Parts: sequence; structure tokens; C-alpha cells
Amino acid sequence: MTARGTGRSTTEVIHDHLARRLAGDIDGDIEANYSADVVLLSRSGEFRGPDGVRDSAAELAGCSGRPSSPTGTP
Repeated sequence: MTARGTGRSTTEVIHDHLARRLAGDIDGDIEANYSADVVLLSRSGEFRGPDGVRDSAAELAGCSGRPSSPTGTP
């Protein structure tokens, strides 16, 4: 199965997503692995678009005690 419109398998997308997040490359992850009209749903609300993904990442980093990027900025 390929991720819609990417030519990559779902596994490839997940591996790229995890590698970029571990490297602190949130912007690269968003550009490579999320649609511009992404909607994330969580217990704390709805996050829309690339800015929503950044906000969600910052919130999750706050919950885990880890910075959302190597510099500690979302």
C-alpha cells in the first residue's frame, strides 16, 4: 500500500516521520509527511494545517518533558 499521492509506502512515511522527529526536524517532517490540509484530533482539541502540527508537537513535547526541537523551541 502506498501513501496517497506520495509514491511511498505507509511504512516508508512512518519511518521518515520518526527519523525526522528524532532529529528535531519538525519542519522537514511536516513538508515531507503531512498534507497542507491536515487535521489532527486530540483530547486537547483540533489542530489544522502545518501550524497545527507544530502546535501539537509543542504540546506533546511539554507532556513528555522533551523539547520539540534540539533548541527547545517549537
